[in-house]
Amino acid sequence: VRSGASLQATNLDGDTPLQSFMKIVERSNGYAQRFRLPPREVDVLPKLACARALMAPDAQAVLLEGWLSPRMREVLRNTAQITYEEITTSTPVELHRMECTEYIPEETLTQVTKASSKKFYDGWGAIFCCVAGLLNEGLAPTVQRIKDAFTGKYDDDYQCFIEKGGLIEFALDAILDISENILIDPDILTDLKDIDFLPTTPLDMQFDIARFMCIMNGGGTWNSRGPYDDENDHLEVEVDEDDESYGDY
Repeated sequence: VRSGASLQATNLDGDTPLQSFMKIVERSNGYAQRFRLPPREVDVLPKLACARALMAPDAQAVLLEGWLSPRMREVLRNTAQITYEEITTSTPVELHRMECTEYIPEETLTQVTKASSKKFYDGWGAIFCCVAGLLNEGLAPTVQRIKDAFTGKYDDDYQCFIEKGGLIEFALDAILDISENILIDPDILTDLKDIDFLPTTPLDMQFDIARFMCIMNGGGTWNSRGPYDDENDHLEVEVDEDDESYGDY
């Protein structure tokens, strides 16, 4: 490209270099998605480098931190904000059945007692709120940035979530998965009216890049992906209906 190769040249199928490259990417993405595999640096970084090299300069210019597209950013922000609001207005029983809670493994949920339930889920919600805030500020929501946000101000609910075995990675996993499903489903996508005014890029649907940049390359660790709903189905939540601590829900 730097030597003057045309980005608009086409092959026998009528595809430009970028279109041809993205077709290959879509085929490779299907395998990783089908088996719920965490993204690998050896796959993600070369793909990102090639995609950016084949994108027009104006398309590259709209990427936040060189990888996060406007459309993906808006869907991630919307998902984080709405999920936070749902968490803060739900009862403990409703929280246990929410889609986002399926991304917390059984070994963590079994540590949550009746006495700690409210603080645990408030801490869970605080992470979603933090992600929405970072995206509003024009920052990618990496694990390290979220940790730093809570390090700067002590949050008792967040500390309870962490002490019970909760991880920031669980929340990012949920946000990324839910957002990907939204972008795939046109019926859901139509509810996000503002997204139609945002530019499209080849990276709009590259959630493996987002997972890698936010988690593995963002100061986190990740051995498996949620949801863990199958292993959590048998769990029951103890709820004291007379306990006034649930009143805020």
